[in-house]
Amino acid sequence: MKAVKRSAAHSAETDQHGTPLEVVTLIHLTLGGPPDLDPATSPAWNDLMQARRIITADQDALVTPWHPDAPAPNRLKTDRRSAPPGHAMTVGINPPGDPRGGLVAAFWRVLVEYYLGGWVTAAVWVGFNVEQLSRLQRVGARSHPLRHPTCVPSERIAYRRTLTELGEDPPHASFITLLSRDPRQIETFAAAGAGLGCVTNGCIH
Repeated sequence: MKAVKRSAAHSAETDQHGTPLEVVTLIHLTLGGPPDLDPATSPAWNDLMQARRIITADQDALVTPWHPDAPAPNRLKTDRRSAPPGHAMTVGINPPGDPRGGLVAAFWRVLVEYYLGGWVTAAVWVGFNVEQLSRLQRVGARSHPLRHPTCVPSERIAYRRTLTELGEDPPHASFITLLSRDPRQIETFAAAGAGLGCVTNGCIH
């Protein structure tokens, strides 16, 4: 079993599973273009996402602030400053994975805190495994994917082994979740996501 790196490529068997093109397209359509930030990628993989800013594995998005003026991720529990006007950003994230799911949980908690603090106005989260829909309800985050519009593709998505090569069919289904309060983004996500599968509108509790 290969070691898993903190990048947009992840699984228990390989450290090179990049975001599928159809999901990147959904992200761009929903956000009105490439995201301001991808906090879990590399310069090479960002050729596909085209985020305006990235955080690499070496920079470590669990340590590096996602916005230059924002609290560091490890201070978000005690420093819950709201973002000043003009400091908010959009995020596209295919979080890194590991066999126990600790990295996924950590990235989700950080994303939620930045979103609730107004540092992130909208984010699209790519869930590599639908099991996350259950697990992320109990990792101590102040929200979870099922509270937000979520697309569950009707067929398993083939992640990318390289920028030009699709990997083998994954052994499990994926999901995509939108964190946004903008009705236009929510409508766009629902309409574009319907081409992949069922889109929920978030649970009420």
